[in-house]
Amino acid sequence: YVLKTGPFMRYLSVGTVFLMSFCLTALSVGLGAISPDFREDNPARIANGFGGTMNVVLSLLYTGVIIALLMYPVYLDASGRRPLRSWPLSLAIPYMIIFILINIVVLVLPMKIGLRKWRIMEM
Repeated sequence: YVLKTGPFMRYLSVGTVFLMSFCLTALSVGLGAISPDFREDNPARIANGFGGTMNVVLSLLYTGVIIALLMYPVYLDASGRRPLRSWPLSLAIPYMIIFILINIVVLVLPMKIGLRKWRIMEM
């Protein structure tokens, strides 16, 4: 609102950040379940271990991919060259499919792998 963007851009931004918050949380929880360190007594060192470093790298990679994916259409809309509402479905659908697939993979895959690891640890 402060940047005087249109309602569509505001909804796109809020929706993207909302979805990314769930995906980044799932990534952190899943990676935490994959590589726990129960012997460490200092919580600050846990973040410097393999799991914490992998979490940072994958979180940055995910964020970069999502921003790069949305950058081109948003740039065209903001510059006035091609508003997002005027995109033909042949261009919009592949962007949406890729966006949804990336988010599903980041949301589901680490949680499934982490859950499988926890089930093995419990046996």
